[in-house]
Amino acid sequence: MLRTPIAALLTTLLAASAVLFGAGGAEAAGYRYWSFWEANGKDWAYATQGPALLRPDDGTVQGFRFSVSEDSADADQPRRAPDFGAICADTP
Repeated sequence: MLRTPIAALLTTLLAASAVLFGAGGAEAAGYRYWSFWEANGKDWAYATQGPALLRPDDGTVQGFRFSVSEDSADADQPRRAPDFGAICADTP
């Protein structure tokens, strides 16, 4: 007879501790998104407008890179240099 109340008490304590001390809040380490870049001479510059608004001039390039970062300051740039001649050499 004593086993049933003890088992019930232990089950209740276990359930209460799981609720109180269980898994912590899930927080992302950063945002996951496609970062958008403009050619700035021989370097990349983080675009201040989105691709829906920004139209590249003839002979310039735009770059995208999938990024996991907190903000644009630590977003990874595209891997290739923004060289229109090298990137678009085969384009008529």
